[in-house]
Amino acid sequence: MNPRKVAIEVRKGVAFVCATCEHYWAGKDRGMDYCVAQARGLNCAGPLKGKSFPHYKGAMTDLLNKVCFVCGSEPDGLVLTPDQGSLGVCEKHMELLESYSMEGEAPPFITRTHAHELRT
Repeated sequence: MNPRKVAIEVRKGVAFVCATCEHYWAGKDRGMDYCVAQARGLNCAGPLKGKSFPHYKGAMTDLLNKVCFVCGSEPDGLVLTPDQGSLGVCEKHMELLESYSMEGEAPPFITRTHAHELRT
């Protein structure tokens, strides 16, 4: 995966986790505006939908708690999702998650207690 291309996609507003996923690039290669997992009807959503990108496939597999899933920067905390996943999130993007909730649902749980452990 080309880090320069990943950075370009993130600057365009694509989440870092998606920009590093093989499904996303397979979709781009086919001229689609979305990933092939979505095209196949797979729900590979993030914490705003209560998931931790369950169909992610790429260089960050098993490392999504070591970077901010939105921008790829160093995480300041973890988002714990209902599907038992955990994703790194930086301070800048915590506000988005803390202020978001669907009707009748609590916002995603964010913990900063283990943030220092993320860096090791």
